[in-house]
Amino acid sequence: MSNAPINKVLINKTSTNESPINEASQSSSDGLSNKQVQQVLLTLLLGGTVVSFSNSALNPAIPVFMSVFDVDIVMGGWVLNAYVLAMSVGLMLSGYLNKKFPFRYIYLAAIFGFMLGLVIGMLAYSMSFVIIARAIQGLSGGLIIPLSIGMLYQIYPQQQHGRVMALWGIVIMMSLAFGPLVGAYLVEQFAWWTLFAITLPLSMAVMAMVWWLIPDMRSYEKRALSIRSGLSAYSLGCLR
Repeated sequence: MSNAPINKVLINKTSTNESPINEASQSSSDGLSNKQVQQVLLTLLLGGTVVSFSNSALNPAIPVFMSVFDVDIVMGGWVLNAYVLAMSVGLMLSGYLNKKFPFRYIYLAAIFGFMLGLVIGMLAYSMSFVIIARAIQGLSGGLIIPLSIGMLYQIYPQQQHGRVMALWGIVIMMSLAFGPLVGAYLVEQFAWWTLFAITLPLSMAVMAMVWWLIPDMRSYEKRALSIRSGLSAYSLGCLR
């Protein structure tokens, strides 16, 4: 009696138990190597972490901004409102820009914009500048999140999308969970401007990784679904 069917079943079971990182797209539609896919995944996870962590760390500190700059609750609420409104604009622009320009350049511009918002926030001497900084961050974050999800959908075959999105969701949710804890500690032990400064080194690291590790790729039409997924996922995060 032949053992071929049994061996085939064992091989299939073994392959389905591999993680998204180890299994990283040997059949990538962009022809990327296993190492390149892992590098892209790590870069996008770190970029999503920076955006999500920064947002969740700042939102609970709104009363601190109100006290420091002596503004009322309406003005203080614009720290969150400016971010959310600008983010929605970024989400709408991401699909259009993604079809017109290579992914790497759009992502680099978004990361640079996010860093610019961090620097303006650190140096802000009035509540108006804090709000401007948050608006810039929101616009940039609205580009980064859906672009990241769309790229993950593109470089991984369809049968791995569920696992990759599960990994993405775990990392983002952990960032959202730890952000308020770290933000509260920074405000208590240091100063409000450290809420912006804490993610600046990570943003610089992401920018360097995008420049060196992510190849030039253009988007496909199938990423429209990914953009909608990014909108839903990140909108939930912004409510924290």
